[in-house]
Amino acid sequence: MSARTITGEVGAYMSPYLPISPADLASADGNALLGKVHLCLNGMPSEYARIGTATVTVTFNSTDDIVSERVDALKAEQRRLKGDAEAAVTKLERQIQSLLAITHEVAA
Repeated sequence: MSARTITGEVGAYMSPYLPISPADLASADGNALLGKVHLCLNGMPSEYARIGTATVTVTFNSTDDIVSERVDALKAEQRRLKGDAEAAVTKLERQIQSLLAITHEVAA
């Protein structure tokens, strides 16, 4: 599938955890301000204040690119899990060896 572009209007919301001050509205550069805005089509939890609307245009990558990105992400997760598992196995092996060493200590 080739790239597809869609445009739609969504709500812009302010997080209670990253508030936007009046000073931000007056002086913050656009990217800094946009970094504090959450965009959502169907509303946000009640603690988020709706502060405006946004017109969003999304150009989707090709199907091949999407699949490739997802496969890369899954492979990265697989590598991370293998590393975590290997670290856990090594830790267990050390504990086992430590216990075995205690039973074979020579009395002084």
